[in-house]
Amino acid sequence: MSNVYGLSEGFKVIGSDGRISGTWVVLLPSRPNGHTWIKPHEVTFYDESRRSGIVFYSADLSCSVREGVAEISRVAERKQYDVEDVENELRALLVEIARVANLDSDA
Repeated sequence: MSNVYGLSEGFKVIGSDGRISGTWVVLLPSRPNGHTWIKPHEVTFYDESRRSGIVFYSADLSCSVREGVAEISRVAERKQYDVEDVENELRALLVEIARVANLDSDA
């Protein structure tokens, strides 16, 4: 995880580096055990060699994490294959983003 920035109460911006790299916007849960909603602001999903990738914006992907389980609730039809290609890595990253965002908000 890169830096974590608080936008306002309940909102965070988190950067990720690696095969899935970029900036994520996180909406923290308003109640205990609620969903942490995560959307890409500008995130690149690279191929395995990291020579090329496709960029995801907020309209392309909507995800949430609740109790350590990531759910991908919406993917733009034209980018579904790109998500399927990195789905396991994406789910693990989403759980980590939610953990970091919620941990940082407790401080």
